[in-house]
Amino acid sequence: MLKVGFLGSSTLDNFKGYQKDIKSILETLFLYDNELVIITGGYRGLMERICGLAEEIKDKHNKNEAAIKKKTSKGGVGREYRLNILGILFDGYANDPQNSDPTYIINSPNPFNHFCISTASIGERAQNLVQLSDIVIALPGGSGTLHEILHCIEHIKYGMNYENDTNFKRLILHNYWNEGKLKHLSENNLLNKGIFDQLVFWSQLKIPALFEALDKIKEFNKEDVSRFIPYENTDFNLSIIDLDSGQQLPANSEYISFIKDLNTHLQSSYYKDKNHVVGLDIVIVDTGREEIVKLITLGIQKYLKVLEAFLKDNSSILSNISYLKENLSRFECSDLTNIGFEVEANQLFKLDFTEESKKSTTGHTRSAEFRDWQAYLQDNKLGKNVVWITLPALGNRYVVSAFVSFNIFVPELSKPHIRSMLTAFLYNQTLTELHERLTEDLKNQATKAAISQVMARNMSHNIGSHVLSKFKDKSDMLNVSSLATSHIIVKNIRSLISR
Repeated sequence: MLKVGFLGSSTLDNFKGYQKDIKSILETLFLYDNELVIITGGYRGLMERICGLAEEIKDKHNKNEAAIKKKTSKGGVGREYRLNILGILFDGYANDPQNSDPTYIINSPNPFNHFCISTASIGERAQNLVQLSDIVIALPGGSGTLHEILHCIEHIKYGMNYENDTNFKRLILHNYWNEGKLKHLSENNLLNKGIFDQLVFWSQLKIPALFEALDKIKEFNKEDVSRFIPYENTDFNLSIIDLDSGQQLPANSEYISFIKDLNTHLQSSYYKDKNHVVGLDIVIVDTGREEIVKLITLGIQKYLKVLEAFLKDNSSILSNISYLKENLSRFECSDLTNIGFEVEANQLFKLDFTEESKKSTTGHTRSAEFRDWQAYLQDNKLGKNVVWITLPALGNRYVVSAFVSFNIFVPELSKPHIRSMLTAFLYNQTLTELHERLTEDLKNQATKAAISQVMARNMSHNIGSHVLSKFKDKSDMLNVSSLATSHIIVKNIRSLISR
């Protein structure tokens, strides 16, 4: 299987001028590998025609193979050509005001797509195409295609082993881009001349050279040379003191690990000595019993003081079960305008409010909402971003929710990842807490059952062995002179026997 990405115009301007070139490259690709995945921007214009030509060539080859197989002996095996077409779409095109015109179909996915991937940004769209493709072929286009070409060059330069020349052979450019386009950028020092000289243009493309490059590319696995910097958790400088016990949480604590993961996502291994999570509040609610299972807060000293002051005049948002149930499956990530207010966040403190949350809150002056907490953080110049997430758990029997306050701005593309990380962490917290509660309940029930069994056994033994054994017949019952005759039990026994 060979995965080939195509870049090019969303229109059909001068398509006939290079249709022959496109057919030639597609024929060559099918000659090299009978199983192709064509990856495009997924819309109309040139991309649609490329997909259509690929389908025609595939069908032609399969027809020829069927004819050859029919003529050969029964033992002959024909070659089957297969094709998948993947379109990588951009959500933003849905906002084009021209879409209201039914004749305007440029932003409509082309009918040849077998499946599509939707992306939230132009950059993400280009990155997905580059990463999914073994080779990328750039056809004539405008500024959008130029952006994708430069994105591809930069990815090869920094995202792969740029010391290996084979990687730049992953990008094949139509001669259109050598005619005063990329060449002009190189001549004006906007594109490194060394990189420009390694680029492969259509006129330089010979079938043996292409086959050799494809063979090397297949051997040189992209994932093995990805230049992402690994994050070493052991290097992260963060400690959490449990104020209830006075003990420092171990370095492998679930809370420390989660906060490290959040920082890793936002800043990789850069600034590994700087934590940007200044506050984290977590609640687990049993909606069946209408009770708080767990409510904890982790934060810097300033965060705890701000929270304490907030709770003097407001009810706890996370202990307001009705409010949480009204906001199930909610996720908000909002920036605060606290520019220039930096805080040290490598020392956090943990407080457990579970028992306190069960106390009456009738003394509070008002019932608070998320926007109140957001405004309070803003007024107190704490944090640059605040996140709120609320999730149902275990068939809506439980509700889990959390606030996270960052001292860093969270980009749009990071928000889905933050949401996924919080979701996984909260569900893990819920399962862990329920496991502990269930284990404790089972232990208590087992202890009660064991005590009951021991008491029953002792009662049976004491009465059977030490009492009843002394009363073998009627005379034994009448001659219990050693007992106080006035005792009510003895009187009752004698009364019963004498009847």
